[in-house]
Amino acid sequence: MATLDRLLAQAVLRAPLVVGARDLALRQAHRQIECTPRNRHAQATRAHLLAGQGKNLQALADLQRLVELAPEQQPMSPNGWCQLARVHLERGEPEQARRVLRHLHSFEPKVAAQLERETGLRAGSV
Repeated sequence: MATLDRLLAQAVLRAPLVVGARDLALRQAHRQIECTPRNRHAQATRAHLLAGQGKNLQALADLQRLVELAPEQQPMSPNGWCQLARVHLERGEPEQARRVLRHLHSFEPKVAAQLERETGLRAGSV
């Protein structure tokens, strides 16, 4: 996606969020993913919005897709990784959450430590 197109697509997703129109932002994310399945920004936005609605299974699928799209890159912000760990915890998957937490420790130890404090989860060995 060309830089200008990418920036426009991101603005289309951000605008509804700025005014609190989360449902509209979710619809925009769906549309962008349908048109451009490799759009990581839309994928991350949709995952965040779905998790906010308690649709954790769908959010988890989007977060996993992000990792598949660019495994050699950091496809999500530290907050995205925190969200993924929380979704695993809510689904009763503490070992998966620990795996995510260990990954988060590898590039954002302060954020990982905060997640440990908030959830009581410890990265430790599985």
